[in-house]
Amino acid sequence: MMHLADKKSMTKRVLVLMATHNGLQWVEEQLKSIRAQEGVEVSILASDDASTDGTFEYLNSASGVMLLEERGQHGSAGLNFFNLLLRADFSGHDFVAFSDQDDIWHPWKLARAIDCLATQGCEGYSANVTAFWEDGREALVDKAQSQREWDFLFQSAGPGCTYVMSAFLAKGIQSVLRANPRIPDEICLHDWFVYAWARSNGFTWFIDKEPVMRYRQHRANEFGMNSGLKVAKKRIEEIKSGWYRCQVEAIAKVCGVDSQKLVHKVLSKTWAGRISLAIHAGKFRRRYRDALVLALISMRGWF
Repeated sequence: MMHLADKKSMTKRVLVLMATHNGLQWVEEQLKSIRAQEGVEVSILASDDASTDGTFEYLNSASGVMLLEERGQHGSAGLNFFNLLLRADFSGHDFVAFSDQDDIWHPWKLARAIDCLATQGCEGYSANVTAFWEDGREALVDKAQSQREWDFLFQSAGPGCTYVMSAFLAKGIQSVLRANPRIPDEICLHDWFVYAWARSNGFTWFIDKEPVMRYRQHRANEFGMNSGLKVAKKRIEEIKSGWYRCQVEAIAKVCGVDSQKLVHKVLSKTWAGRISLAIHAGKFRRRYRDALVLALISMRGWF
């Protein structure tokens, strides 16, 4: 018979990194869902980005929350998460997870992620989510298409709030960030960087088809559900402005794959590069529709 102490020793310990900014109206419900995680031992480390609505004060007195003392002037969720990755102490933990301030986790979210990592033999995990609005609407956000050879250069592994990774992978990412302090200045999205660095350094990643949390949609979302004509127009504007190319180039360079033959060619600002990217778009985006769009914007000269 297994003793209680033996069972406790087998319980996986997860450090949840939470980034906040003026999220007082949602953060209590999110913390409740994190504390309710089944079959795991959870610790929460939060970093607040200059909130003015009482979020910092709430977290400072919240049970079971470790809060970084500096309130920060990060300016974006990505920079806030980079700050957490740089400063977190991963010792004593088996896994590390990201958390937004305004979602609701299913009670089995972390346990399922850990089980998938074990059964799939992977170091990194992400999943689908169920987007929901205050008016009662819901929609599946499906990011679980089959991974491609170079997809990590052009997209993340899905919503960062679903990410769970081994402490070993988290320590590797932390070491890279500490050795290259300019990364957060050059790469805007922490989750895209984490996925890209993991994949390009031989870590395997599993994208789960099961929606593991409720993904709140509201006006204050920095990056919400990517749907609708308004969002599509914004994405096109970002591409035409050069922002998307800059991000891809920065990720390719940091990950050390910019000199790879195909990558070097598609990133060259030549007609041959445009044509090559259009032909091989399916190697850079997981969804067929997104690969087709990438091919089209490449041939139009927008990338």
